[in-house]
Amino acid sequence: MLINNLGRFNPSKGCRVFSETPKNFYKLNSSRIEYITQHKTAVGAGLTNSKLDATDIKASLDFIDDCINNSDLYKHLLKATAVPFCFTVPDKRMDLGRELEDRWLPLLKAEFEKQNSGAQFRATLQGNSQLSDQINPANGSGYAEFLDQHSCSTVVGYYFPTAFQEFDISSQRKRIINLPALDKLAFCLSGPFEIIYT
Repeated sequence: MLINNLGRFNPSKGCRVFSETPKNFYKLNSSRIEYITQHKTAVGAGLTNSKLDATDIKASLDFIDDCINNSDLYKHLLKATAVPFCFTVPDKRMDLGRELEDRWLPLLKAEFEKQNSGAQFRATLQGNSQLSDQINPANGSGYAEFLDQHSCSTVVGYYFPTAFQEFDISSQRKRIINLPALDKLAFCLSGPFEIIYT
């Protein structure tokens, strides 16, 4: 079985995981998030073009749902938390670290504090480190291809934050490379942009 009943990928040979028997000690509260409720916030935050119709985006997400649900290999994936997203990265050649420092982390801080009255969000780097010129997609992660899609279209998809829970980083990379194809959909390991939707 490719994916277990928790919506997590099972390790393949040579993968390092915390435990052969999956643990569910760490959980996310919501298992399903509807995009329609996110659309207005996404437009206001500049993540999604205001000219895009939320129902069209929802139709794309429904297509993805159908592909997953109709697949014997992937049907358990939607049992995990699935965070829908829709956005366009304006320049795929941008410095990912600089974008995080200048735009995405401040945006995440502002939205988090707006939605959680009295809470504080703080992103801290040790020492005098900077993210600028320090972040690039890992080979084989699929993230470079994900960014390339932004040069020609808006990208709609799901972020599955627990799909590789308990895998070490090299095992996540190893596993994503060997995943079987699923219709017209593409997979990649998560990066800095789609996690903003959480």
